[in-house]
Amino acid sequence: MLDNEYFLDVQGLGCPEPVVRVKRALDDMSNGTLYVTANSSISNENILRFAKKAGYEASSEEKGDGCYHIKIIKDESYVALITGNSLKNNTTILVTNDVLGERNTLGEKLLRTFLRTLLDTDRIPDKIIFVNQGVFLTTKEENKDTIECLCLLEAKGVEIYSCSTCLEFFGLTEQLKVGKVGNAFETMNSLLQEATVVF
Repeated sequence: MLDNEYFLDVQGLGCPEPVVRVKRALDDMSNGTLYVTANSSISNENILRFAKKAGYEASSEEKGDGCYHIKIIKDESYVALITGNSLKNNTTILVTNDVLGERNTLGEKLLRTFLRTLLDTDRIPDKIIFVNQGVFLTTKEENKDTIECLCLLEAKGVEIYSCSTCLEFFGLTEQLKVGKVGNAFETMNSLLQEATVVF
């Protein structure tokens, strides 16, 4: 039965919010059709790609006012790829800095956005290890939003480690606000045994 209809407006939202909100809506709704309104070709493409990759039937129509009307069908034939505690995928994320790329506003925003987006992905890493200036993200009060995000990831089962040598070097050992103090031996074991993503 596909009688239920749901509506979502993601106009004006920046990446990755449109896809995140669509995913949340699909997770929360019962079987039926989700109608999404977007006003960006990039959001339209991202939402369609996400929906089709996740196994939903999805289509889009561009209206004359510059809006995209996206239709996503969730029915009983949809099988979630990942559920419950099977989210982990034997991956370690190594965070080597408190920015991604160059040290500017964009670099700061990108890294924090990627980490926050992990809360809504279908897979989560086994571990996130912070080294060098990356430990600023687990210690400094100015990064409290990222620390809160990391706490939520830790609650979902992600192991969070900050390099002990790095914490000592920057005088931040007593300021650790999330996760545990790691060491070089454990870090190298993780990097050699699991797939690794480096930020």
